[in-house]
Amino acid sequence: MLEYTDSLVTVVIEGQAVVHRCKAYVHFKEEDFTPYPSVVNDNDLHLHVKRVGQLLLGSDNGHEYLH
Repeated sequence: MLEYTDSLVTVVIEGQAVVHRCKAYVHFKEEDFTPYPSVVNDNDLHLHVKRVGQLLLGSDNGHEYLH
């Protein structure tokens, strides 16, 4: 998944540069920084984790924070 995201970002950036008759180079510096995958919000997964948490901890012992 992370490799796909990296390649997609590279394609988009280099493609936009070509549109403007420029060149772009993408370097993620993976040797200096730990790569993290992008965040994907998944409502079904959220509900599953919420239900499991309520079963384990009780429905009164968990709180949902919406930003």
